[in-house]
Amino acid sequence: MDPFITGLGSAGARAVGVATGSYPAAELTTAGAHAVLPDLADSALVLAALLS
Repeated sequence: MDPFITGLGSAGARAVGVATGSYPAAELTTAGAHAVLPDLADSALVLAALLS
């Protein structure tokens, strides 16, 4: 797990990866993202990822 993401979790924050850039979804998941989204187009899905 990525140390940055570990630090987020210890601070009570969630890491949400968005697979629209240089990193594919599988890499974001492997790094420890709590949720991985294909993009930010679906606001209900984004809110669910942030609030779950």
